[in-house]
Amino acid sequence: MTIFITSDHHFGHEMILRYENRPFEDLAHMKNDLIVNWNDAVGKNDIVWHLGDFSFLNSVETEKILAQLKGQKHLIMGNHDRRRSMKWWRGAGFDTAINVPVIMEDGYILSHEPFDVDDTHFFNIHGHLHSESHVLETEADGRYFNVSVDVTNFAPVKFDYIKERLGK
Repeated sequence: MTIFITSDHHFGHEMILRYENRPFEDLAHMKNDLIVNWNDAVGKNDIVWHLGDFSFLNSVETEKILAQLKGQKHLIMGNHDRRRSMKWWRGAGFDTAINVPVIMEDGYILSHEPFDVDDTHFFNIHGHLHSESHVLETEADGRYFNVSVDVTNFAPVKFDYIKERLGK
């Protein structure tokens, strides 16, 4: 069993193609490639933490996508996900849906939006920024890792790889 982390798929969000200059012809192409990339990385028994902004689609279409994705899927709701309830997301197919950050082993905090980690014992794994070139003032200290698909080749990232990159 391997743990993966990802964020900001924005299934069904037409404008994200332009906002982030995503390399897809249309939403159908984006959906297909994101599903293929997920399943190429993730195994049936793996765990995936999705750090928000998963889908803009209705429940039926979102359920269809989640049913195709391998692994046990956990959602930390992003700013766009919060317009729906945790119950809605669980009903769509997430094993867990929560609206608060999660602290993983060794002080890794999973959240949608990045936030200042004052304590040097903590690291923040987040999404939300997509491919924005600016970084938070505190990111220079190496305690942050952006897992937006726009900067991870549109695929989930292994938690162990993130820990290695953050030097812990």
